[in-house]
Amino acid sequence: MAKKKSIRGSSGISVDSAKCVGCLSCALSCSMRFEEGFNPNYAKIKIVPPDRSINIGVASISFTDECDSCGICVRACLYSAYPIFHPWLHRYLSPKDL
Repeated sequence: MAKKKSIRGSSGISVDSAKCVGCLSCALSCSMRFEEGFNPNYAKIKIVPPDRSINIGVASISFTDECDSCGICVRACLYSAYPIFHPWLHRYLSPKDL
């Protein structure tokens, strides 16, 4: 079983990489915003999907220095890998809340 791993990227976006399935929807959305084309190689977020063949179920998620914390990756994630804490509601928001 994959161990839950929460990190904070240099962009200031919280990440729960244990929820990432490696679908790259965040990277595709990011590349569309910056480069106007769907190519995860041009995204400002870098995803290494979990390797299920050797039972490593945690993805590696990192942000480049060019990331401006726009949050498009947060809105694109279907698996809530990017929890957002709302200070007024005192709870984490899901993509459906955005």
